[in-house]
Amino acid sequence: MWIFSNFQIMSVPIPDKFGIKYNTVEHYFQAMKSLDPTVRKRIASLPHPGAAKKYGRKIALREDWDNIKVKVMTHAVTFKFTKCEEHKEELLEVTPGTRIVEVNYWHDNYWGSCSCSRCGNNGRNILGGILIDIWKVFTKEDS
Repeated sequence: MWIFSNFQIMSVPIPDKFGIKYNTVEHYFQAMKSLDPTVRKRIASLPHPGAAKKYGRKIALREDWDNIKVKVMTHAVTFKFTKCEEHKEELLEVTPGTRIVEVNYWHDNYWGSCSCSRCGNNGRNILGGILIDIWKVFTKEDS
């Protein structure tokens, strides 16, 4: 669903420790790859989340990125569904027992699951897991 996309514009931007605000989860996630506030401001100012993603592929990664990227994504997605009521309402419409999968065709088998014939839709789906964990908190669901 589009509402679960990290490209979705949020009604409440995510702030960082420098006071820079990001209109999408994608902008925030890409900006957190750097500790440089100038780089972060540049990413925050980009007009589209696709541009933020493209720019984020070109920057020097902070040394601890591999260790914190899931925490960063969890923070951003949790912010989106906690602070933006319209997104929370959509998440709460998920039927208990539903598996949320970020299905893609660009071979992202870490955050989602690529549906091409080579990958076979067997990705780790970390993003889908984060969404389900947030849903469980909201609904007090244990499984």
